[in-house]
Amino acid sequence: MAYAPASANSKPNRPPLTFPLFPLLPPELRIRIWSLAAPHKRVLEIRSWGAGHYGPIKFTTHPHYLPVIFRVCKESRMEALRLYKRIEIGVSAAVRVPGRRYVPWNEHPANPNAARSRWRGWTAPLPSAAPHEPTSVYVSWENDIVYLGPEFKAQHLRLFLATKGEGKELEGLRYLAFDRKLWIGDADGRWDGLWNSLWSLREREHLREVIVVPDDEERCLADRWYYGKHEITMEEPEPEGHDGPLGGQKLATFVDTLDEWFERLWKGEISGEEDQEEEVDGKGDERDKEMGTERPRRPKVRVMSVRRNGQKMREYTDGISDIQKAMGDMRLWKTWTPPVRS
Repeated sequence: MAYAPASANSKPNRPPLTFPLFPLLPPELRIRIWSLAAPHKRVLEIRSWGAGHYGPIKFTTHPHYLPVIFRVCKESRMEALRLYKRIEIGVSAAVRVPGRRYVPWNEHPANPNAARSRWRGWTAPLPSAAPHEPTSVYVSWENDIVYLGPEFKAQHLRLFLATKGEGKELEGLRYLAFDRKLWIGDADGRWDGLWNSLWSLREREHLREVIVVPDDEERCLADRWYYGKHEITMEEPEPEGHDGPLGGQKLATFVDTLDEWFERLWKGEISGEEDQEEEVDGKGDERDKEMGTERPRRPKVRVMSVRRNGQKMREYTDGISDIQKAMGDMRLWKTWTPPVRS
């Protein structure tokens, strides 16, 4: 059969937009396809609200859409509910002490917007403000990065990460990212809150990575990012971000020092990469149990660049500069030890 060249007016072959035979595939294959449709390394940003002695703390997530497999059909939603767990964020701040009196914040005398007439002449200590209810969200611990972003207040960090028992947040946490402002210390140039919060991560047996995000900040969040639903992604830094006086050597030193900090405080425990090698042959945990040397895995440290709907926020090198100027030679990091508990 002779080959007939396509005419200038013929339309190019395009892949079909539908696949009508999909329902005829075996169920196990369809489920596998739905699981592959779940986003890998989705970023879930956590924000915190509330300040002052009486103001209740509220933890929320950035405006976002549920993964598309929640919304395609009944079968995809069933697979989504298997992959994603519904959790509550803010349980650490929602704990009520039995017997204590609580007043809604919109009626509390410490709230500058509340009516003061009903509290006129009040001499007793002020009542506590009623805590906010936790926020429900779907999360996949195996895939999602929990990001304490530029709208997460540093003074809430320890409460959020170090709480134990019923108020413990993010039980299955594996990937945890911190915005630049959480790394630059407080007004006195110290990192006590961050140090103690990072030290508390030792209690989280599933933690794999601690991520530093240098190029996101409050003033970059226009209304569309602040209030509008959008997707956040994290990428490896662009090559030009490693050039110049804040280039590869200083960045590597910063990451190496954080790695050493975790290794020193985790007392020689194995890293994520080493442990993954042991998991390949399936014998790493068995060997540790037999020898009585089970060791919690210390997290791997990474530096990543943030995008909102694919767009950059601030300059990556500017953010790295802010962190390095604040930390200097990181001498205090190299000598810090956990506080002794009485």
